[in-house]
Amino acid sequence: MKNNRRGFVTTLMILASLMLFGGSLVINQRVGAQDPTPKEATPSGAGVQKTQRTDQDCEKIRESLIHLNDALKELVSVEQDLIERLKIADAKIRDLDKAWAETQKIIDKDFFGIAFISEFEGFRGRYLDDKANWANDRRLESNHMKENLDQIQEVQKEIADLLNKLGECGAKTAKPRPQPPSPPGPFRPPLPPFPPIVPPNGPPAPNSIATTPTTPSSNQPTTPAQPSPGPSPEVALVPGYHVDTNAANGLFVTTFTTPQGKIKVNLTDDIAAGDTISGTVETEPAGKDETERAQNQGVLNGFVIELEGQKIIVGDKKFTCNIPPTLTPEASTIVLQHNGQTVATTEIPISATAPPPPSQFTLPTGGQQGKPIYIKGPCDGVFTPQDHVKLGPTILPPVAESPRSLVVLDLSDVVGPTNIDCNENGVAMQCPFHNIRVNLSALRLNLQRGETTTLHVQVLGLGGITEDEWLDLEDTSPTVIKMSGGEIQHIIIPRAQVQKDGTYSTDRTLTGIMAGGFGVTGTVKWSDVCTHPATH
Repeated sequence: MKNNRRGFVTTLMILASLMLFGGSLVINQRVGAQDPTPKEATPSGAGVQKTQRTDQDCEKIRESLIHLNDALKELVSVEQDLIERLKIADAKIRDLDKAWAETQKIIDKDFFGIAFISEFEGFRGRYLDDKANWANDRRLESNHMKENLDQIQEVQKEIADLLNKLGECGAKTAKPRPQPPSPPGPFRPPLPPFPPIVPPNGPPAPNSIATTPTTPSSNQPTTPAQPSPGPSPEVALVPGYHVDTNAANGLFVTTFTTPQGKIKVNLTDDIAAGDTISGTVETEPAGKDETERAQNQGVLNGFVIELEGQKIIVGDKKFTCNIPPTLTPEASTIVLQHNGQTVATTEIPISATAPPPPSQFTLPTGGQQGKPIYIKGPCDGVFTPQDHVKLGPTILPPVAESPRSLVVLDLSDVVGPTNIDCNENGVAMQCPFHNIRVNLSALRLNLQRGETTTLHVQVLGLGGITEDEWLDLEDTSPTVIKMSGGEIQHIIIPRAQVQKDGTYSTDRTLTGIMAGGFGVTGTVKWSDVCTHPATH
């Protein structure tokens, strides 16, 4: 269905172009034959003939506009289908994460003995495989959406160009200036072009390797963007903006992609009616150099996020709000505004009934640098100076908090065994902690088709572990490179293979599929936890 639609759209675009091109050839030939000396005075009869020729030209433009607007309608319909597919994939991934979380709760509560471990690991493997398959489907649909938006941009540029030519018809003829035909559907010319979304060129995180090709950014459209037709109840977009959501590590992250870069809103994934919650806002400015990224950062800081009737300026970075006891459709809606105009909205998951507060705090005994640390327990939902999480000597920045959980970001420089100290809602606790670092490196970061290089993976800080750990490798650029072993890999780190210095290493072969930037990420999955009574 999707390929048939693309073929239909392409046919319409080619037809419109051929009509306009063919009409121009005929007109030019007739002008050259009938008016060989344009500088001389033209007889009155020739003036009438010139008006007819110009009218034919304008009629070709009108017909092309109609076909291009048909193509635009079809592309927008494809866009809505892709949005629905992404929502399905997101829902499946969330369901898998919830099922896995419930399984972990049972395992944390009860001891099943050695005989159950094998079955448990098999279930975990199926969970990771199913999640990887849905993540791969989601990535493919996301790539299709980008291709679709490129086509929309191309069609809109052609429409804008034809409208400019149509506007000249009145100056070349004795007739009044004709009005462009109104295309069917909510779109009305003139339509602004889609500015390309340029990824930031900052350095990759320590647990990833990435190369990004330099892409020139375009100027901002001055015409206000018009909304896409028929938005879904969860996501409403205007041209040039995207909304994406992801739930992992106790977080529910909403990512707004704008012409100036990305805006990420971090909330916990367990919000319920009547909660007091806190969250953070991150930005990733686009741009081909530091100057352009700085300019885009200034624009991003001025965007406004509306949540629960509260307006949050993106540049403020942190916020606290109250969820009403009785949910309304507006209560679960997050809105992005620019210059007073709503440019994107989406829904966040909120439970109508709050679960009972946890009876204890649960902290992980290991984590990875640059990744979130998820803590469960009776929190107060507010970022305060008295509450903090410290890893070694470093106080970690909070990312999101609800009455039942807290997420902080691991920015500690310590590698290996240390302690994690948590002070939350009047309760102080300390647990042992393994801080892990993943280094990824490759000899060549730019591969042509068929060329290969070796990806070296090194995991540090594993000294003293008492059980096998898990490492996930993901090729985030499957259309650019192929990684030996598969696009997404779940690797067991055997305790016996950890070196005396606490490191574990493995290699993969990367093969170029096409020229371009590529990325690979490595993530350690730590399951062991430490508990502490919720007593002051």
